[in-house]
Amino acid sequence: MDLITASLALCLLVVFLLHYYSKQAKNLPPGPTGFPFLGCIPYLSKYVERTFSQWSKTYGPVMFLKIGNQPTVVLSSFEAIHQAFVVQGVEFSNRYHTYFTKCSCEGGFGILFLHPYKSWKVQRTFGFRALMGKGLGGNSIETRILTQVEVLLQHLKQKNEQPFLLEDDLLASVANIIGDIIMKEYCDKEQNEKLLNYVFESVKSIRTSAFVFMAVSMFPWIRFFPPICGQFNEMKKGMKIGSDIFNEIIEQHLKDSEFHEARDFTDLFLLEYKRNTPGFSKKQLLYYLKDLIAGGVETSVSSIRWMCLHMVKYPEIQKKIHMEIDSVIGPDGNVTLSCDLPYTKAFIQEVFRTSPPAPIGVPRATTEDLYFMGYFIPKNTQVMANLWHVHHDPTIWPDPTRFDPERHLDNNRQFVKSDKIIAFSIGPRSCIGESLARKEIFLFFVSILQKFDVCGNKEHPVPCMKGAPGIVYSPYPYKFVMKLR
Repeated sequence: MDLITASLALCLLVVFLLHYYSKQAKNLPPGPTGFPFLGCIPYLSKYVERTFSQWSKTYGPVMFLKIGNQPTVVLSSFEAIHQAFVVQGVEFSNRYHTYFTKCSCEGGFGILFLHPYKSWKVQRTFGFRALMGKGLGGNSIETRILTQVEVLLQHLKQKNEQPFLLEDDLLASVANIIGDIIMKEYCDKEQNEKLLNYVFESVKSIRTSAFVFMAVSMFPWIRFFPPICGQFNEMKKGMKIGSDIFNEIIEQHLKDSEFHEARDFTDLFLLEYKRNTPGFSKKQLLYYLKDLIAGGVETSVSSIRWMCLHMVKYPEIQKKIHMEIDSVIGPDGNVTLSCDLPYTKAFIQEVFRTSPPAPIGVPRATTEDLYFMGYFIPKNTQVMANLWHVHHDPTIWPDPTRFDPERHLDNNRQFVKSDKIIAFSIGPRSCIGESLARKEIFLFFVSILQKFDVCGNKEHPVPCMKGAPGIVYSPYPYKFVMKLR
């Protein structure tokens, strides 16, 4: 028995040493060694980006580690992220695929996990133009947003200063905007109850299923064991429901094909499909719609919730924003994207700095073996950008833990947009919906502050400002009180 134990220990030691020295021999970036099979998982906290940030103080801005069996490079400075995602953007343009991503998009359909680069670039160019309203008939993007802003304001007026969860009403309004743009469908219509439930369940999954996502991505076999098995099957069931809903919408659009101008993103896509344009299939459209819904709702909703939480915590900042809105727009003026509100914009940018929606973004992958900043990085290495670290880097932001909108104003009290705040990532594979999200966030937030005092509730007057770890960095649920001004 002792001989067997000793042999096993020796084998493990050999595997460990081979793992360690092979990394050194290839001139990979420095980083924590971790354990065979598990990598650095035992060392990670629930706030992965903060663990990475601490490690970068020892290993530098380009760090190599293994997460499970996945070779991973973590970039933890603006310079390193810019070099990889902008200067060498094509070489870092793939997505890192795991069992879970292949399961969720059938191997790479849609936009989020699509590669190779040439296929993705065609879909990105098409999608970006469509989301900006290019080629769409009807109202402008700004008008579509403001329509849903008014719906939300009416809901808030009915709360009668009672504590409530803002995300419930906000979620439907934001989902209606993306639904209007991409498929002319509204979640709050009675006949669209299935779509509304799907959106709510998708957001819930994004908020609560990060552990399942990571576990199945790293160890696919774990999906057969409880409790992962039950949760994973529920996620697959939700994916199937979504596919059924969007397939029905696509088929209905094909039946209504006698249109003279495109009504929405789906119409524009189907025009390419009918022309037999390479890459424009019904399956690609199905997963494109799912990606746009998943990515286009929760990030905006979470950002607006963060802003309202800061209004409760910092009433003096809320007072300044009220004064600016009153002086520029007035209590009954029209809120538009052209409104000159430098302090309010500075506040919004500070929220993006302190609470980026996706602190480590969506992992990318190298397209080939390459040398980067003096190090060798093999093909298909997972690459993570620690956006949270850049936003809290003391060499860029003095006293980075202090919340201070003033840091984004110049000597003339004018707003200064910072290229060091990269909440939506940067480079070719940055968030396709960034422009739409920024418009939504500005118009919703300013409209709420124009009409309401955002207050805490008696039971919990001071909200928790630490976000829930997950795929999206969301605030914990909090009941606001909205008082008409």
